[in-house]
Amino acid sequence: SRYFGEHWKDQDNLRWMPCVYEPELTEIQKLLQTKLDGSKVARIMGVAGASRRTRVRRRSRFGRHGHFKMRNRRKPLNSCLMNKYRDGSDSIKPHRDSEVIFGENPVVIILSIGAMRTLTFRRILFDEDNLHLVQPETDPDLADEFSVVMNEGSIVVMAGALQKYYSHEISKDVGNSGKTRYSLTFRNFGET
Repeated sequence: SRYFGEHWKDQDNLRWMPCVYEPELTEIQKLLQTKLDGSKVARIMGVAGASRRTRVRRRSRFGRHGHFKMRNRRKPLNSCLMNKYRDGSDSIKPHRDSEVIFGENPVVIILSIGAMRTLTFRRILFDEDNLHLVQPETDPDLADEFSVVMNEGSIVVMAGALQKYYSHEISKDVGNSGKTRYSLTFRNFGET
């Protein structure tokens, strides 16, 4: 089977073919999973730890009773996409990680190695009929943009509805000519 799903345009390009993890990459992924599971934000969002049931108690006129509800099930990191930015002239255009491929509200952990680059997020129009749309938000009250400087060893977690409402990109940076950066993006692939 093909790695990114049937609709992926560039299926036969070698850069998208899956490879077996080296042991060092497995260790990095385990470390990032542990850090994610231990974070307060992940616990609040219900994406940390193992699946579990939570007992919810309610009062009624007939006294106390409880029922169970399922919390969001953690989807463990199980894939890594690596990008090499040879120098400041390499970039990645505004995009969103596909809900079709990675599920609704995917968790993506980005590990930056090498040269500093800036990751920019822009509010976009959300259209459930066109999940690949990255058209900037046109309402001035909703338009928003922010950036994160990715230094050597930086880790950024994208989660929640970020992929629905924001695009992200790495722009060209002429000041980084000759400086290489690797971006390792860990996520869950194929587990629903």
